[in-house]
Amino acid sequence: MSFLTIIKDLKINKKTIFFSVLGQTYYFLIAFFLFRPDYLQLIDENYFLDFNFYFLILVSFFMSIIWFLMNISVTAILLLLSNKENTSSLFINAMICSIGYLTFAMVLNFLLDYDFRHFISFAFSFIAIRIIWTIIRMFLFNKSLV
Repeated sequence: MSFLTIIKDLKINKKTIFFSVLGQTYYFLIAFFLFRPDYLQLIDENYFLDFNFYFLILVSFFMSIIWFLMNISVTAILLLLSNKENTSSLFINAMICSIGYLTFAMVLNFLLDYDFRHFISFAFSFIAIRIIWTIIRMFLFNKSLV
């Protein structure tokens, strides 16, 4: 089973892509407001007429697209490691774990008073942490991925 056939087997429709990307865009937008207060000073009082506000939304949207593609990659890699046939449940599991991980990264970064760079590095390390955890779980605990 190749990487591209696994991605085709996920059967992700446009509605799933739209709601996943849009649903995670606000996480990155909140992160900008929490961890980059200097960006808030660039935005005028009327958000809807300010170019900088739309620029932050656009950057958050692109980061969310990258996050979604990362989740697809994690699912495909996990399916390559396990040779499982149930692709949809593993993708849903990866999406739920990624949302929880993103929330955890935001809360931890806020509590430790780190900046935006730390949040991004912690958030996007999800793929490595998820794959390492799955390998440890498979080999040491003899548990399946799903």
